[in-house]
Amino acid sequence: MIAVPVSRVKTWGRPAVSWPPRDQQRAGLSGGRRRCPAAASAAVVPRRWVVERTFAWLDRYRRTAKDYEYLASVSENVLYLAMSPTLLRRLSQLPK
Repeated sequence: MIAVPVSRVKTWGRPAVSWPPRDQQRAGLSGGRRRCPAAASAAVVPRRWVVERTFAWLDRYRRTAKDYEYLASVSENVLYLAMSPTLLRRLSQLPK
């Protein structure tokens, strides 16, 4: 049996189960989520452009434009092959 939070149970017009607060704490149903104090000060940096740029580079190769590989390992290897010229170009431009 899958444990479902009481707030997600459909009651079809009947009252939902009301647990005492002590039992709610045991079941992990009361209160909000506990967060790390350091996480409150951390800001999310929008980096979507990095992903979009990488996808644009991959679209230059016909085989990566559509996802029609049967095995995920084949798709992964095709991505490695498609990104290898970019990697080689960057490695060749490193200062010596």
